[in-house]
Amino acid sequence: MPVTPMISLELSRPAGYKIRTWTWSEAVARLEGFSGNSLRPMRDFVAEIAASPYAALLFPAASMDGVLVGRIPDFSCYEPHLFMRYDVRTRRVAFTYWVDPYSQQRWTTQAPVGRAFAHFEHLMLRRLRWCRRIQPT
Repeated sequence: MPVTPMISLELSRPAGYKIRTWTWSEAVARLEGFSGNSLRPMRDFVAEIAASPYAALLFPAASMDGVLVGRIPDFSCYEPHLFMRYDVRTRRVAFTYWVDPYSQQRWTTQAPVGRAFAHFEHLMLRRLRWCRRIQPT
């Protein structure tokens, strides 16, 4: 009797739409384009990433007043990704990681804007392990 392979619905995902990624310099320029200085700290934080070795391994995308970060260019909306957003009121950067965007599983952590890059490094090297080849600064 032939064995029929079972298809797991858990592993079946719709293709989803592609999120158009930019270069890091485009992401910095986009944040510079906002009027006023309220997003200047976020712009400086993103510029710090752009000048780091992480820029060669990660791909940013625009999302309103935040930045999405993926591991592949033009990633699917169902790919795990990191959303970074600056809160002007608290002067903190919130990092929301979408573990499984299809089922809405996520976690969030925050850091003061002055420590945002150090926290970003911690996430990339220790928690997410997206950039294990890079030596911490």
